[in-house]
Amino acid sequence: MSEIGQQLGFYEELYEQAELIDKVLLEIKINNKTENISHISELGQMLIDLGKDDWQTAPARLFIILFKDFSRKKRNEWSKVGENLIALKFDTDTVTKLEKLADVLEQEQNNVMARVKGL
Repeated sequence: MSEIGQQLGFYEELYEQAELIDKVLLEIKINNKTENISHISELGQMLIDLGKDDWQTAPARLFIILFKDFSRKKRNEWSKVGENLIALKFDTDTVTKLEKLADVLEQEQNNVMARVKGL
């Protein structure tokens, strides 16, 4: 696969995860009814999986790459966010962390597109 193809594949994965986080944030902030919790559960489970030592899913590996500090403590913090999502507990800390995660994904999408344009 060419370097451009790899970068575009990485961009697509970033986009999919950003889309999932955006859906969850919209559900929490605007709808606040949590009628469709499948995407909330999906993101919650993925974040819980980050607390484990074995990251089998592509999204989990993506987050491992994106986070600069991914110590056991940080992974446990993300697991707690995932547990809150699954329990439908949307406290301020959970929302703030999701917003920061969305910002990281957006920034990385911009970085990938800049690399693609430079190739």
